[in-house]
Formats: sequence, structure tokens, C-alpha cells
Amino acid sequence: MLMRSFKFGMLLMLGLPVLTAHSWAGDISGVVKYKKSGSPASGVQVSGLTAGALGGTTESVRTDDKGKFTLSWKNSGGLAKVYSNGKTVAKDGEKIVITID
Repeated sequence: MLMRSFKFGMLLMLGLPVLTAHSWAGDISGVVKYKKSGSPASGVQVSGLTAGALGGTTESVRTDDKGKFTLSWKNSGGLAKVYSNGKTVAKDGEKIVITID
């Protein structure tokens, strides 16, 4: 499930108000399966690219023995792309199903 939170705060520095933001946080779950057999792919590396001005990458994770994974991020942009074994496989969504050869 995709969860996001966004908060604003005010910080006074030298008498000037400065708007500060606490980043969006999110996670997304998915499963990786083999295209031909439909069976779960365990040990497959999955990572994501986050969007926005402070975009970057998520931590790489490996699928469990049922092919499941969860990517998490903490920045302002949300998830833009998902990679499996270094190849772009999907974009942001509620749940990701990746099929590999």
C-alpha cells in the first residue's frame, strides 16, 4: 500500500520566517514472478528511483522465497520508477507485479 505523509512547519531564523517541510514517506509492495512458469522468483534485486527536487534511489532489496518485496523511501517526490536486476520494469502504483524471463 502506498502511504504518504506531509507536514509543514515554520522556523524563525534571524527574525525571518522560513518554511520547512518534513518529507513524504512511502512504501510499496510487490511480487516478482517468472514469466513462463508464473512461479515466484526469490533473491531478485529490486530498487526504485524517487522523483522530485530531492529525488534519489531507494535501498535495494531482494525478494523473499515467495517473490515478495517492499520498497521504502523518505523524500519529497514519491516513487518514479522501479528496477529489477538493473532494468526498468514498472512505475509507481499501489502494488507491483513484475515478470522476468
